[in-house]
Amino acid sequence: MDEGVPARAAWPDVVGVVAAASIGVLFAVRGLPLALISAVDDLVPDPSLARAAYAAALLTVAVAVPGLLSRVSGWLVAAVGLLVVLVGDLVVADATVTLLPERSRPVSELVVVFAVSAGVGLALGGSLLAVAQTPRSTRWWLGAGLVGGLVLHPVSSALFRAFLPEPAPYGPVPTARTLQPADLQLWIAVAATVVAAAVTFRRASGVPAVPARPRVGALVAVTGATVLLTVGLAVRLRIVDGFRYSPDGLAGPRRERAVEPFAHFSAVALAVVVALLLAAYAYRAGRARAARWVVLCAAAGPIMVIGFRLDVISPTPGSALVLVFGLVAVVGGALVGRHAEDLAPWDAVGLVVAAVATPLTSAVVRAEFPSVRTVGPVLIVVGLGLALGYGIVQAVLPGVDRPAGDAGVFVLGPAALVLTATALAPVVVRLEYDGPSQGPSFTVPVFAAVGALLLVLLFGFAWCPPSSPRPHRGGGRTRRAVGRARRAAHHVPV
Repeated sequence: MDEGVPARAAWPDVVGVVAAASIGVLFAVRGLPLALISAVDDLVPDPSLARAAYAAALLTVAVAVPGLLSRVSGWLVAAVGLLVVLVGDLVVADATVTLLPERSRPVSELVVVFAVSAGVGLALGGSLLAVAQTPRSTRWWLGAGLVGGLVLHPVSSALFRAFLPEPAPYGPVPTARTLQPADLQLWIAVAATVVAAAVTFRRASGVPAVPARPRVGALVAVTGATVLLTVGLAVRLRIVDGFRYSPDGLAGPRRERAVEPFAHFSAVALAVVVALLLAAYAYRAGRARAARWVVLCAAAGPIMVIGFRLDVISPTPGSALVLVFGLVAVVGGALVGRHAEDLAPWDAVGLVVAAVATPLTSAVVRAEFPSVRTVGPVLIVVGLGLALGYGIVQAVLPGVDRPAGDAGVFVLGPAALVLTATALAPVVVRLEYDGPSQGPSFTVPVFAAVGALLLVLLFGFAWCPPSSPRPHRGGGRTRRAVGRARRAAHHVPV
């Protein structure tokens, strides 16, 4: 064991793995739908739908806040966020769906919904802070658990619905609020996180926690990218509506076709800008490894919004295959990132697999080839599991270009995931709305393929030794700089 942690102290981190996985599921179930709800405004003009974009923006900023709390237990921060979600659910049932334009909502109810969104982001950021504070020998366990919950959330949701069937739509109205699958997921996350916080507090009396480096710049970068995306989406929607509708408020097919290219490519441009902004700061803060983590999450976000096309009512044999292959891919990606990181850019390989399988989720392809109903989800979950499992291990383990416990860098990845998912959600929603009349859209696969190309470039750049500066006469400081550069080049892993 390293960092002064005895071997017998490693077993409590299994509780942390369960807590991280449950938070990953909760974030996918409660956070990612905000992106889809905000994109419905492209189809159903309603100013109230802008509140979903604001909720997603608040969630993104909340993810980065725990990066400043280096002296606080990450599990304690995550528990506080989950308790906020729990209290909000007791006040407003199904807070995420509350943002849909079904009826006018009172201001007090919307405040609770925004608080729940912030709580979900705080829980995810707290779990990342807990990963940063965990000893290096067990840190990758927690990262793999978080990725497993994030990637396999459709299967877990199907299993919860199988054990807790929802009431029939035309049955008797229950007199009291019944336990729903989302409630059980939240309760499991709260219980596991509280236990992990208690175990960490008890163990901290004998073994000091690994210090995490706070970064104010990470919060500033995430906030700036979030504001840029929110303003960009508002301006984009205003321009689209201005061209789509005539002065008398009517919209015709010719106007729709004329404005469609701008609506499409403006969403892609916003996703690219926010991803590059966060990747640039990540490279400045943590060099190539940190930038790879941000690029990977930014490319995986739109794929996760599309979903795996699983039956959400009851588990099927296809769901079992997705679960088995997904677990193998996540564990395999984590092990490869732990022991064979320099063999190949495994995050790029997994991302390419997921990108190639994404068009298989199209309604046209699924109608023509029924077998892809299982093949497509399996390939997507294998690709995302391999890519994110390898990527998070590379992000959380210290390297020559970044010290251990840099929580400010960890939070940049999930922030980029939410922002790019929100930016490209209009493209995904438009494809879903058009249905079988349209073929598969290749926007998301191309976006992911470009991200994979950047990952390959960063992988090669990370192992290139830095060039030594040319010494000049009388330069004692220059000679010392040359020595430091040579020593750094010597210690670069191969």
